[in-house]
Amino acid sequence: MAYWKDAVSARLSGAPWTYDEARDWREVAPTAEGLAAALAELDAAHGRLMEHLRTLTEQRLFTPVGKAWWSPSGQALLLDLAVDVATHDSYHAAQIFVLRRLHAGRPPASGGS
Repeated sequence: MAYWKDAVSARLSGAPWTYDEARDWREVAPTAEGLAAALAELDAAHGRLMEHLRTLTEQRLFTPVGKAWWSPSGQALLLDLAVDVATHDSYHAAQIFVLRRLHAGRPPASGGS
C-alpha cells in the first residue's frame, strides 16, 4: 500500500516514476519489529500522499496524466489516481479484516457477494 501511495504522490507532484517490482513486493519480517516498520512506512507514505492531495485545485484534478483504455477520452486524470489509491487501500483493508477474523478462528461473515 505504501508503494502505491508513493507512486500516486510522484504523479501528483510531477516527479518521474517507473514501476519497480522489487520495491512493490518487498518482504516484511514476520516479527513485531517488521510489522512496526511496515506500519511506519505506510503512515509516512500516507502523510506524503495527503500533502500532495491537499495542494490539488479543482482545475488540476482534471489534468490528464496518461492513457486509460477505460476512459471515454482515452486519458486518465489526476482525479482518477486519487480515487484509485483510495480504492486500493479499501481493497487491502478488507483483506486484512478477513485475515484477522481467520486468525482469530472466526470465519468471515457470509452473505452479500
